[in-house]
Amino acid sequence: MVSDGGILPRRMWSSFAGILLAVRDLAPAETAYASLLGRQPAWRAAPGGGGSTSSGFALANALLELRAPGAGAEALGLREWIDARGEGLAAIVLATDDVARCARELGGRGIALRAAEHRDLRAGGAPFAAALRLPASATRGIPVLVVDSARVPACQDAGSGGRVGALDHVVLASRDPDASAAVWGGALGLRLALDRRFEARGLRILFFRLAGVTLEVTGPLDAPAGEAPDAFFGVAWRVADVRAARERVAAAGLDVSEVRAGHKPGTRVCTVRSGTCGVATLLIGPSGP
Repeated sequence: MVSDGGILPRRMWSSFAGILLAVRDLAPAETAYASLLGRQPAWRAAPGGGGSTSSGFALANALLELRAPGAGAEALGLREWIDARGEGLAAIVLATDDVARCARELGGRGIALRAAEHRDLRAGGAPFAAALRLPASATRGIPVLVVDSARVPACQDAGSGGRVGALDHVVLASRDPDASAAVWGGALGLRLALDRRFEARGLRILFFRLAGVTLEVTGPLDAPAGEAPDAFFGVAWRVADVRAARERVAAAGLDVSEVRAGHKPGTRVCTVRSGTCGVATLLIGPSGP
């Protein structure tokens, strides 16, 4: 069986494991995201040797890891990343049930995976036994980690009311949507669920879906082919009650917009404008009765 992209088997990816945020200081970032999500961290990891420290939140369908550089030389790459780009989204994490097979399949398509420093979150912060990183040249500049699904901690309940329950979608900005589609729907085999052109807005949006999470790629209509890399744009978190979520987030002291109709029919949204570590953030839920 092949994917809708026609290249990799459907079982290549077991889930959209989550996203990684690079932050300067872990403690305030953790406090802000606890307020935003309405839940406490599921883990904390502080390895020795001056490397990075991290904490993370487990949602119904994905994990959110906050990672901050330590003082040692081991964290130099992360510090340089933040200095160059600021805080914000730093990687997409995909999970597979067979890391070795995934590496072979992708290697056959010219994508040479390399070892990545990540953590077995169920073992107090020890590195993953099998974790890989896709080269940026293969993903148009978007960092992608591949992890063993057996080593990813279980996600938590979807929550209720105004608490964030799940990751809805991650948005990438592309100057060449066709080239981006060749990465996500072609080389990586994610299912292309929708490809829409919005003439009035001069915009093209592609939706790739994996295990309940949408990767949204936006770009200009009729964009000329180019080498400019893609970039992270933002994240949308799913809630059961947008109005309750807005009230909760506002009460926590975060700057949040009023609730409005979403672009997707039958949804309401609000924008969180502070406490997101530089990530454009949307809360989305059903319109309700």
